[in-house]
Amino acid sequence: MLKIREVLLAKIETTYGIDPGLTGAANAILVENLAWSHEGARMYERNPIKSSMAPLKPVFGGTLKAISFEVEIKGSGTADVPPELGVLLRGCRFAEATNAGVSVVYAPASGANASLTLHYYQDGVLHVLTGARGKVTFNCETGAPGKASFNFTGHTKMRGTAVSATSTTIVLPSTFSATDDVYNGRTLRITAGIGLGQSKSIADYTGATKTCTVTTWTTTPDSTSIFEIDNGPIDTALATPTYSAIVPVPLIAVPFSVDSYAAVISKLAFDVGLNLVTPPDISSPDGFGELQIIGRKLTGSFDPEAVLVATHDFHGKWKAGNAMALDTGQIGTTAGNRYRIQMPGISYTGVGKGDRDGITVYETPFMAAETGTDNEVSLTFS
Repeated sequence: MLKIREVLLAKIETTYGIDPGLTGAANAILVENLAWSHEGARMYERNPIKSSMAPLKPVFGGTLKAISFEVEIKGSGTADVPPELGVLLRGCRFAEATNAGVSVVYAPASGANASLTLHYYQDGVLHVLTGARGKVTFNCETGAPGKASFNFTGHTKMRGTAVSATSTTIVLPSTFSATDDVYNGRTLRITAGIGLGQSKSIADYTGATKTCTVTTWTTTPDSTSIFEIDNGPIDTALATPTYSAIVPVPLIAVPFSVDSYAAVISKLAFDVGLNLVTPPDISSPDGFGELQIIGRKLTGSFDPEAVLVATHDFHGKWKAGNAMALDTGQIGTTAGNRYRIQMPGISYTGVGKGDRDGITVYETPFMAAETGTDNEVSLTFS
């Protein structure tokens, strides 16, 4: 398999944990450094007392899956149309607000949290995450496009109760995808009710009627039958993606300021500090309940050139605990491909000495607090 032949699709779910159906034309995200891993995998080791010293085979007790990648920070090409990474920010508990004809603004939210389905194509193999939520960090360096780094965790199975069935079909609930063939090749297993224990590969799926076609059931399920669909991986053709043609702008001519002081920096980095929990659930087919983001603490750093105290008193403001506004100013000049990062209430959490090409700099970590409600940071695309 070729590492370069990988595709990622992402879409907001209508129902938590249910794959809504994704297409390369509508849901492709241009990413870098794509990787996956199992998250929270449980292998139960059995240690009975017996005559032999040899171990017994362990028991698999469920797992989640994680996907990490980087995305360029750029606009959509139209001021009030969400950018490509907007769907990802919403999966990291950001709210999206559209100002008609002007901008799209993202800010952390404490209310409802969207969940995503992610399709990761690995040169002929498809990995699917449902009910995915994630974390995000940002990195902005001189002369390069800004980057957002995401790490999403999601479920490896979907669950539901059958509507009806025939000897070779099973009808899924209305919350499942309306896209034809989206579940083709995946394994459907009856986990409770009539037909318990049977597993079938889905040969065909009709989205309009939510009907899976399978080989003949030994015992035909009915409306009492609870099923699970395995999210893979499965062998399948690589999706044909359609990516945004917008080219990201480099970080040059950026009017960065902190506390109204135009600090000379080479980089700005921050982590939204999202606390993602993966609670166990004995009734879940993968052993995990709904993934939740339960808190956040935004921290970051930048590296301003050292200046006289009279110019900007970094040490004094740190010790006094001053709350200050950080503002990148507008990054980019073309409407539809501009963005701005603002934090109304950062506080320095330290000041350290550094060197940049023989020039003394202050390595300056900070924490961002809200000054209103859920406003410790905002990203405005215009």
